[in-house]
Amino acid sequence: MKGVRVLLCVLGLLVAVPSLPGCNTFRDTDGIELVDLNDEDGDGLSDAQELASGTDPADIDSDDDGVFDGDDGLQDTDGDGLINALDPDSDNDGVLDGTEGGRSIADLDDDTEFLRGFFVPDADEDATATDRLNPDSDGDGIDDGAEDPNGNGRVDAGESDPNDRNDPVELDDDDGNNDDNNDDGNDGLPPSDEDGDGLTDQQEVFRGTRGGNRDTDGDGIEDGDEPNWNVDMDGDGSINALDADSDGDGVDDGADNCILIANADQSDNPCVSR
Repeated sequence: MKGVRVLLCVLGLLVAVPSLPGCNTFRDTDGIELVDLNDEDGDGLSDAQELASGTDPADIDSDDDGVFDGDDGLQDTDGDGLINALDPDSDNDGVLDGTEGGRSIADLDDDTEFLRGFFVPDADEDATATDRLNPDSDGDGIDDGAEDPNGNGRVDAGESDPNDRNDPVELDDDDGNNDDNNDDGNDGLPPSDEDGDGLTDQQEVFRGTRGGNRDTDGDGIEDGDEPNWNVDMDGDGSINALDADSDGDGVDDGADNCILIANADQSDNPCVSR
């Protein structure tokens, strides 16, 4: 598939069709448009960069989050051991990168494997896109995921706007149901986190973790501190906050030196994405 893309890019240029999707092209000093054959998938990263960083030089979206590898980048924004191009939630705020970037299913490349569960289409298609590299896009002291507890990218009833620092959610509204984002008491307090694990009560309801239990999966790491807590990184059917061994390497997260990178012998130090 990817080799076909490169061939089509070359053929497209030969017949003066220089703008085929996925073609990484540039102009030489004579103004002639050329294909960079050192970037097979056309994601903006050279094949050498991809091989060195652990991304797939033949896959435009290695982590299947709906964001091309070159746009994701090679830094590790949240310090979880995965570079952004391999991390579907680069800022660990509980909203996936593609959702924060306003991506819809129509925006996906064929390389994005939707069934992995690392992409959630933005429910309002970019109307409220947030910063996928900043867990608190509006700087109001409340993480984007706490303001958007269902993680669908839309400001739903009972949620506040993660792009509006003047739209906080309050600790408790007048009827005690935590369903009013108007902050009637002007207290500016964050939404309730009964057990103090870093996840709001609403997030725990939506994701299936247990309010009142700071460490639902019993791995020694509190639910909100789990890297990519809302993602099933090893494909076993449980999100990391419900999975004592998030990378499936046989070592529980609390004892694992690289929680998101399978290394049963614990030899990786520091963690190396691959």
